[in-house]
Amino acid sequence: MDWHLLLFGIKGRISRTDFWLAQFILLIILLIIAIVGGVVFIDNYEIVFIIGAIGIFISNATVVIKRLHDRNLRTSWALIFWFMPCVSAIGIAIGRRPAFQRIWDSDTDHILEVVLIITTIVALVELGCRRGTIGANRYGPDPVAPKPAQH
Repeated sequence: MDWHLLLFGIKGRISRTDFWLAQFILLIILLIIAIVGGVVFIDNYEIVFIIGAIGIFISNATVVIKRLHDRNLRTSWALIFWFMPCVSAIGIAIGRRPAFQRIWDSDTDHILEVVLIITTIVALVELGCRRGTIGANRYGPDPVAPKPAQH
C-alpha cells in the first residue's frame, strides 16, 4: 500500500477499509502528537499540536475526498460531510469561551451541537458504511473489484 497516496493523494478512490485504516492512523498520530507535545515540548505544546493538527486536517480532507469519489459524489459534498462538523465544533468551542459568552446564547450552542451530531452521523454512514460505486466511475476503477489474473 502506498501510504503517501492514501493519506495525501486527492486522485482516485479508496474503499471503506482504507477509509477506516486512514482514520485509525490519523487518530494514532494525533494521540502521539498530543502525548509528545504535552510531555516533551511543554512550553511550546500549542504550537506542536497546531502544526500536527493542520497536517491531520489536510490529510483527513484528502481521505474524505477519495471516499466521496468512491461513492461517485463530487468533492463539493465534503463541505457537508467534513467541513460542517468542523465548523460546528469550532463554533461550540469558541462560544464556550468566557469572552464570547455575553454574545453567544445557549440556543446557538444547541443548534450547533445538533448540526454537529447530525452531519457527523450522516458522514460516518455515507463515507464509512456504504459501499462505493460498483465498477469504474468517473473517478477511477473500483478499489475492491477483483484484479484480473495476469498470465
